[in-house]
Amino acid sequence: KIKSATAHMDKLEIKEAYTEIFYDSVNELKEYFEKGGKNRIVVQDFMESITLMLSPIMPHVAEEFWHELGKTTLVAKEKWPNADESMINESIEKLEEFIEDTISDARRAIELTSKIDANRDKQIDKIVIIIADDWKTRAYNALVDTKSISKVLEMPELSQQKEQAAKFLQGFAKNMNGMSRIPELKSDDVVAAFIEALPYIESKLGCRAMVEKESSTKSPRAQRGMPDKPSIDIIYK
Repeated sequence: KIKSATAHMDKLEIKEAYTEIFYDSVNELKEYFEKGGKNRIVVQDFMESITLMLSPIMPHVAEEFWHELGKTTLVAKEKWPNADESMINESIEKLEEFIEDTISDARRAIELTSKIDANRDKQIDKIVIIIADDWKTRAYNALVDTKSISKVLEMPELSQQKEQAAKFLQGFAKNMNGMSRIPELKSDDVVAAFIEALPYIESKLGCRAMVEKESSTKSPRAQRGMPDKPSIDIIYK
């Protein structure tokens, strides 16, 4: 957040910086609490950084915040906070984004499936989130690099899924030049992150949720999962 807001301020993009610092940060703090966050030190440090960044834009509000945080100095005389690059974990950031995107996708899926005649007036029993197998990510990134489906299918690590891989890769045949590499997150790590976030996911969707791997699920939608977009199976009562 500090890094992004600093970039906007350096370019004098005041409106963008204000949105990033104030509105986006408030939403992130709410999400932290919704996910069970309770670390007072983390919250204190977060609020101090946000207050320091608000000072040039909302000086009076920032001074009041600074005082409420127990500070006795003037926030206007304090330095702009520096981003600690060592504290940034790109894998965790990607997993958090992954979870939020999946919640949004699930909401849209609920909206669409609830309009189907067979589902009208029915309640959702559960939502199954199906995480794609690791080979899909490797195959996808290899296609980005080689721009050749045949070369990707020659990879030894795809020998057990050659037929599946051919079908999977064919879906990208018309858009190879527009593809870009994606982070190679291990499916076990993704599943673990989603399982940990299940109470949060269920609170957002208002129903029971489960997380399964493509290779072990019995869902008929299993093969639809993409490396960066899980398949979502909504089961009605």
